[in-house]
Amino acid sequence: MKLASIIVTILLLFAGIGWYVLHGDECSSDGYIGAGTTVFKKDDEGNVFLLLAYERGRGWSTFGGGPKKLDLEQSVSGCETPDQTAVRESVEESRTLLSAKLLSSAITNAKFYANPTSRGDYITFLIELEQPLELNQYYSAQLPNDPGYYETSEIAWIALDDILTRGRFVETPNGQPLWDVFYQQFDAMLQSQPEHYWFNQQ
Repeated sequence: MKLASIIVTILLLFAGIGWYVLHGDECSSDGYIGAGTTVFKKDDEGNVFLLLAYERGRGWSTFGGGPKKLDLEQSVSGCETPDQTAVRESVEESRTLLSAKLLSSAITNAKFYANPTSRGDYITFLIELEQPLELNQYYSAQLPNDPGYYETSEIAWIALDDILTRGRFVETPNGQPLWDVFYQQFDAMLQSQPEHYWFNQQ
C-alpha cells in the first residue's frame, strides 16, 4: 500500500513537470486568453486574400495563440499584452515571413475583433499587406531552436470569396479544410459587421 502511494506520488510529480515543460511559459492574463492576426491583401480588382498556414491535426488558419510570461521588468502584469502576443505568434507561425517590425507598426492602427469565451476574449488584429511577400521564404528560413516556429508546415493565400462560398472546405494546397475553431471565430467576426467594414480602410 505504501509502495503504491509512493508510485502515485512519483507519477504525479512527473506529470506536473511535464505540464510545466509544455505550458510553464504560458500566462493567464485577466480579460483575454490570447491574440493573433488576420493578414490579408487585395488585388487590383479589390478581391481579398487571407494568408493562412496549415497545422497538422488542426487545419488551415490565421496566426495566433496564448500569451507568454514576461519578466516583471518587461511587464507590470508579468504577461504579454495582446499586441505582443499577436506579433510573436504571427512571426513564429509564419516562420519569420512576417516580421515583428512590420506587424508592430501595422497593429498600432489595425481594426480588431474579440471572440468572447468563458475565460475571456481572444483578440484578432486585421492587417492589410500592401507589399508583396515571397512565400518560398517560409520554407527556406533559418529558424531558431524553438518549437513555436515549427507548429505550421504550409502557407498560402486563400481567397475570401472562396471561404464565403465554401466555408471550411475551401480549396487548399494540401486538400485539408480550415481549422473549425478558426472558421467559427472568423465567421462570427463577419456576422458582427458588414464584410466591407473589416477589409476596407476607412
